[in-house]
Amino acid sequence: MTQSTRPMALVTRIAVTLLAAAATSVFAGCASNQPGTGASSTSTVSSSSSASASTSPSTSPSSSPKPASAADPEPGTYTVAVTLAGGSGKMSVESPATLVVTADAMTATVTWSSKSITWVEVDGVQHTPTSASGEPCVVDLPVVLDTDMAVTAETVAMGDPKQVEYTLRFDSSTLKAA
Repeated sequence: MTQSTRPMALVTRIAVTLLAAAATSVFAGCASNQPGTGASSTSTVSSSSSASASTSPSTSPSSSPKPASAADPEPGTYTVAVTLAGGSGKMSVESPATLVVTADAMTATVTWSSKSITWVEVDGVQHTPTSASGEPCVVDLPVVLDTDMAVTAETVAMGDPKQVEYTLRFDSSTLKAA
């Protein structure tokens, strides 16, 4: 395989793996007659994204609309503890975060310690801050409870835009109605 075809082969393998994981989740949900209640698992992939790590059968989308988890809360507004790992260790997020659950999605409002974040990416989708410029970054993100969610944040704190990889985890055992 040539250097120029390697990235496409990797992308193809990742896409096939993600589709297979999604199909498994959908079919498992059909068996219980409940949407999104199929088993799913997610692993965090580092920025180096080696082919073997990216094509692991346990890799699935980290932000499917309403995934199976230890807690499948009823629609409503909650608070949930969130932890952040990765980066240089200087970044933090406020915990607990507000979690809004609808019939087909879970979305958390995450407040980051930095005022320099321009976007946060989850599962290949970039989410822009809802906060005003010069304020700590507040961004609404799709959530999977009790799963290490790989996210990438772009920051301009060091001058030129730089993407930094983090892991967010939302702990269902801390859910409280808001």
